[in-house]
Amino acid sequence: MPSEIERAGVPLCDAPRATGCLLDWNSVAAGTDDGARRGSRLIWLDGHYQPLGNRRAVCVNPLNWASDGEAPASINLGALPPVLPGEALRAPLPQLTGARCDGGLLRVSLPWSERHGFANVPTFFGSYHVFDYNLVYSNIRANAVERVAAYRATHPAATP
Repeated sequence: MPSEIERAGVPLCDAPRATGCLLDWNSVAAGTDDGARRGSRLIWLDGHYQPLGNRRAVCVNPLNWASDGEAPASINLGALPPVLPGEALRAPLPQLTGARCDGGLLRVSLPWSERHGFANVPTFFGSYHVFDYNLVYSNIRANAVERVAAYRATHPAATP
């Protein structure tokens, strides 16, 4: 069954060089049962936040850019630990976690010894949503370059 966005005409990205499509993920701890709050999860739709309800959540794995894909930690180029205002950025942590799309959620497993910087109250309940970008930061950076190159290759008039 297509998601609301796919029915609106925006396809889900399913390759690292795909353009004109949607990327989406919501990180949770592997093994977390998020079913209890599924209907109350908020999404941005039609200009405001509203409950997800019965809409189908979608997931594109930001480690391999496959929709509903699974990827090992070995291809995680680097997670960027968050810092407080005024602190210097820390070095990315390669191979911190793999990721698997399952039921519209991105399931991650952080080693307990590596949770420093990636722990707050919601993570104790399984939500890593606030760290969606941090956990796969270096993969996002590398892919942004790849997608821009793909877009420029297919839209030469848009290239300055």
